[in-house]
Amino acid sequence: MRLTPASGLLCALLLALCMGTAGCQGKNEGQKTPAKETETVLSEAEKNAENAGNAGNKDETPVEKETEEEETTEEETQSPYNKDGTRRAWVALEGRLNVREKASSKAQFIGSFPSRQEIRLLEEKKVKGFYHVSGKDYTTGKKITGYASAEYISLEAPEAPQVQLDIVSYLQTDKRWGKILLGSTKKNMHDIGCATTSLAMSETFLKGKTIYPDEIADGAIYTSGGEIGWPKDYYWNYNKDMYLDFVYNKLHEGIPVLYGGARSNGRPHWILITGYKGDGKKLRAKDFVINDPLPYHRTNLQQYLDEYPVFNKLIYYCKDRKLVEGSEEFAAAKKAEKKKKAKAKKEPGANKKAAAAKKAEVKKASEAKEENR
Repeated sequence: MRLTPASGLLCALLLALCMGTAGCQGKNEGQKTPAKETETVLSEAEKNAENAGNAGNKDETPVEKETEEEETTEEETQSPYNKDGTRRAWVALEGRLNVREKASSKAQFIGSFPSRQEIRLLEEKKVKGFYHVSGKDYTTGKKITGYASAEYISLEAPEAPQVQLDIVSYLQTDKRWGKILLGSTKKNMHDIGCATTSLAMSETFLKGKTIYPDEIADGAIYTSGGEIGWPKDYYWNYNKDMYLDFVYNKLHEGIPVLYGGARSNGRPHWILITGYKGDGKKLRAKDFVINDPLPYHRTNLQQYLDEYPVFNKLIYYCKDRKLVEGSEEFAAAKKAEKKKKAKAKKEPGANKKAAAAKKAEVKKASEAKEENR
């Protein structure tokens, strides 16, 4: 077909128009690409922020899944009841709560729940001082159903499991006191002062004032082998089976715990446990934070146990040793209480007096409970 000048001009205009449209489409597509990249970056930033908040948990699930679970959990925590109508409750016992087949302390033992674990009350009414409960067994992880003492069950959720006491860190190798001889021994703080240094850290925190290791050494008594004599307001725990439960609860009471262990060859070493950063569901040594008097950069209990696997004992501050079951003071207090009751029974009208006293005590407790509501 032959093109005239007019038709050629028309074709040129049409071609320019088509190119302009294509150019606009290309430009728009080019603008969409950065928008998608920005959206992806924001998503990654959100993931990083959430991951940072969950740092230290190697077993965590993908972020998207965790977010969904957290939203569900948050919604459920607004109500004291579960979706199936059972009452939410928690173990309020230092150690493990025994679960039995029937509502009796003499009934068959079927399992246990660890401290602070959430459980379910199948019935809110107590049966002979027991609740009908269900939850995961501490040892097997399987669901068990039975009866547990209502005395050690709380209907209020415990505080957050993580805790970190603000405790200063001292090293036994510090030049300020490293060469000080301990007691009548010829050994110095640098070589055997781990217990003394750990005690100084504990005392500084509990007394609210700076107490250096050399000050502890000046007032302490040491054996010929260099073992320190602990202060009267400190007590010990030799229970190896449940020591993590014990430490966990002491930390939540605001009390640091001194841990004494040893290497396989018998060489001892003391550290101070100052915090816990786990989820509270399964207590693991790696989640307990420590202050190590030796400059080896050990920061958690598991790192210490890798070097010192032999358990010796725990030492901790105790305001009233009469409350420590197994102590001489506890035994003496129980004996005095028993003697007092026996004496009261022999007095004329002792039963009436005891009944009146008990009634007054119940009334006082009831009034106090009403005031706290």
